[in-house]
Amino acid sequence: MTTDIPGIPSRVPMAPPASTPAPPADEPAAGDTVEVGRADYAGARAVAYSKDVNYTKGPDQAITERYLATIPRFLTGKYVIDVACGGGELTSQQLAPRGPERLVGVDISPDFIRQAVREAPPYPSVTYVVGDMNRLPLAPGKADLVVSRFGVHYAEDLKTVFGSISQVLKSGGEVVFLTNMMRSDDGDTLPVEVARDRWIPIQLSDRVRVNNLAHSRQDYLDALRESGLEVDSMETFNADYKIADDYKHRDRVHVDATIVRAHKVDGAEVQG
Repeated sequence: MTTDIPGIPSRVPMAPPASTPAPPADEPAAGDTVEVGRADYAGARAVAYSKDVNYTKGPDQAITERYLATIPRFLTGKYVIDVACGGGELTSQQLAPRGPERLVGVDISPDFIRQAVREAPPYPSVTYVVGDMNRLPLAPGKADLVVSRFGVHYAEDLKTVFGSISQVLKSGGEVVFLTNMMRSDDGDTLPVEVARDRWIPIQLSDRVRVNNLAHSRQDYLDALRESGLEVDSMETFNADYKIADDYKHRDRVHVDATIVRAHKVDGAEVQG
């Protein structure tokens, strides 16, 4: 289902604003173009990108708020993992106030994790860890909930990422994620030449473009199923993302923001 969403008020009070840290030494200068793919995501370019693109403001605000509303309102006593947590804005400001017993933010970027630790409100339940979503550095079978906002579309192999997520979830545990899915005019699959190119550049602002991998809706459904995760709901929104003008197949592919909620099937065994 494709939905046009009006603005939705936030369901969770924001924590007090934190002080702004000094920028990393290798951050691009003002006016430079910031292009981010998964290879760049572990460096200061990712931090620079996050300053230009804020998913809790502007045109993505309603989508992010709908995503937050999909996550259980009360997390009291739960163990929650935020995969690809970035600078921890969602982790500390939106998830921690919901009362989880343990909340772990994981990101491949040491710069992001340093920023998250520096700016985190004083919630004793929150921990930040540098780690790859392809092999989460956490104990298997313990988590009640895994969340991820605009992270998994950087994965080169969706089955590997969802296998890693499934492995840390307890039986019946849930995953709720917001991602970009690619499609053609004809449906959920992609033209062969688009799939072959793999990376699709999305122009998020005049200064920032991100390279997302060309994963279709069917790619996600297959990877989730093969990882022992059963889809409970999938909601797609008209995000109106602009594919970069210099991408040769730009007229043959569309980008949809999609919220997926799934659970780990009882007895599912995932190889780590």
